[in-house]
Amino acid sequence: MLETLGLAFVVFLGTVAGAFIGKYTPEEQTLARPYLLFLQKFLLVVFVLFVLVLLSSSYVLFGLGIILGYLLAFVLEDAFYLGILFVLTFVSFERYLLFVSVLEFIYGFPYGVFQPSQLKKLLYLGGLFFLPFLLYFVPGTLAISFFLGVVAGGFMKRLLMRKEK
Repeated sequence: MLETLGLAFVVFLGTVAGAFIGKYTPEEQTLARPYLLFLQKFLLVVFVLFVLVLLSSSYVLFGLGIILGYLLAFVLEDAFYLGILFVLTFVSFERYLLFVSVLEFIYGFPYGVFQPSQLKKLLYLGGLFFLPFLLYFVPGTLAISFFLGVVAGGFMKRLLMRKEK
């Protein structure tokens, strides 16, 4: 568990690094913006497809999770869904943990660039990312299907409704 927690900190460093890069290179953001937005959308599609591939049981709970995840995406940041995906991968699909970790780290760069690099905001995003570690204590595969749905719904909302600032 400690190795996984350390890996989670490394994964979240992608967002922190992106925030600092965004703060100190604002003139470069105008040139890189379309590419960073494309990278974000591409990785969100990969995350949704990955979750759909992992789904193996309880389509009803998965569907309910999609609805809840979509609704929660109006108030929660992407860091929450990335945290859920990381924890679920660790708990049930450990062979994919490195794959998910690398994708989340890469996603963190453009995500962090578009976030204000205030310490409060980074602590808030870190809290949202690490909050799903409480799922480690939720037993059962039915809960996993539900939370996979929450991740898929949240990312689908981000894909469909992302406002380009």
